[in-house]
Amino acid sequence: MQCPRCKKNSNKISTEKKSKKGVSLERTRVCECGHKFTTVERIKEPFITFNDLDDDQKAIVDLLGTDRVIFKKPNPRSQWKFNRLLTYGYIRLYTNYPILGKLLKFGKKKYPNKKVTELFKHIFFKKIKNNKYIGIFKYEENNKKREHIIDAISKKESVKYLLETTNYWESKKVIFPNTKDHSNDKEKMNKEAEEIYHSINTYIKKPPFNEPTIFTNAFEEDNPALKYFNNNEFQRIFLSIL
Repeated sequence: MQCPRCKKNSNKISTEKKSKKGVSLERTRVCECGHKFTTVERIKEPFITFNDLDDDQKAIVDLLGTDRVIFKKPNPRSQWKFNRLLTYGYIRLYTNYPILGKLLKFGKKKYPNKKVTELFKHIFFKKIKNNKYIGIFKYEENNKKREHIIDAISKKESVKYLLETTNYWESKKVIFPNTKDHSNDKEKMNKEAEEIYHSINTYIKKPPFNEPTIFTNAFEEDNPALKYFNNNEFQRIFLSIL
């Protein structure tokens, strides 16, 4: 090891100390010139190629448009965070899809000649007091701007629905084999819900989750909502309920 002062390799290790988790080693060296300096040795993270990624990870790479072929091996917790947020996005739309349908039905009465994709421009979801949500269809009648408002499904209700599905616990078990279905355990459910809320509040508005098309990875190929994800107004609606 070269001394940073004299640039010679004439130094010896005087002390060394391991980190608490054992992933790094700190060494104090003494050079013949009298200079003391410290070096840190860390375990290098394993790398994998693009072909080693799973479908969800490849989807992120494709979405970001990167041409890199080397990636850090994903941490199970990071992988679960990604999968959980995708599933949450799907459930948010699934639980509010009937609300969207009612707004479209109302809109069709007001504008019978407009296509569904054109009616999306009139639809808005909004968070109000006590973390509740409403769906709004904005229209004009007798030269006045009006709003048709109905109650929508809150995030709390969507998360509760998510945790009651067996698919949620089964998908978690794929990443964490010791996972058990806690859908009947109120304490465990509350703890899991808190973790989901934390992920939502921390990451849902950041890349890649601020790009609506990333959530299509959570949908079955025959899901009717998929055909609308290329529509800018539908994307706006979808992001507003997340």
